[in-house]
Amino acid sequence: MQQTDVVALLIADLHLSHKPPISRIDNWYESMVKGMGQLRALWDIHRKVPIICAGDIFDKWNPNPELINLAIRYLPNMYAVPGQHDLAWHNYSDIKKTGYWTLVESGVITNLEPDNPVEIGTIRLWGFPWGFDLQPPKNPHDLITEIAVVHKYLWMKGTGHHNASDKAKVQNIRINGFDLVVSGDNHISFYSRFLGEDKGRPDFYNCGSFFRRKQDEKDHKPSIGMLKKNGTVERHFLDTSEDKFSDNGGERISNSDVSGFLWELKELGDVAINFSDAVKRILDNGVSEEVRKIVLEAME
Repeated sequence: MQQTDVVALLIADLHLSHKPPISRIDNWYESMVKGMGQLRALWDIHRKVPIICAGDIFDKWNPNPELINLAIRYLPNMYAVPGQHDLAWHNYSDIKKTGYWTLVESGVITNLEPDNPVEIGTIRLWGFPWGFDLQPPKNPHDLITEIAVVHKYLWMKGTGHHNASDKAKVQNIRINGFDLVVSGDNHISFYSRFLGEDKGRPDFYNCGSFFRRKQDEKDHKPSIGMLKKNGTVERHFLDTSEDKFSDNGGERISNSDVSGFLWELKELGDVAINFSDAVKRILDNGVSEEVRKIVLEAME
């Protein structure tokens, strides 16, 4: 493949985090550096074409400063929309309070604002952050590849969870004007092409999770989408051969473990005590280590 065949790189759902995922037992910071290094290497090979990120760069909106510094040091420049994990209380209006915005201020990210498209050569990017509905582009141009960058749970057959909305199924979405919709949030990769058969149906490329974080992602193959001049997307798979998972990742928790914790919480009644302190008191009183670890991480 010629280097000039690729006009953009497509990613989403990095979920960079200071603490390692429960399932991973390798050096998590080194693993993140390796993944970002592979992205930068591909970016260099293809002459620093635009990188498009469809959200959830961080796993939390207020990441540890060490993690922010890591992202500034190793992430290549890219165009992005924030996902719900990037936003304080999932609220776009508070975007300037976040670690995501620190990357904007540092020049790592160009934020794709709603209703403010960015034209780069032969492509035009339209941003739809978390909480914004996909809308047709204004005045689409036949000689421009119109790309929607959206953080929203989209799916096709075989990639949706059991409660996935039919309205979010790509086969049911008709929207005029876009050539390609690049999405994040669904951690399962997929590529749906309609081959121009219906002008109301753009192609859909869902990036999938950039890192394998959970037990059920062991078989997932993280990749970088490569948008080519002819409008197709090819996946470049990342090297995950050094990823290490624990035997159960602390995720196989018995129903009795959870039920016991909830029962103890209920027994508190209306006692006037700080909720966080109350939960920690219960966790120190015989709850399994797996439950303890998950609850404490969720409370941070």
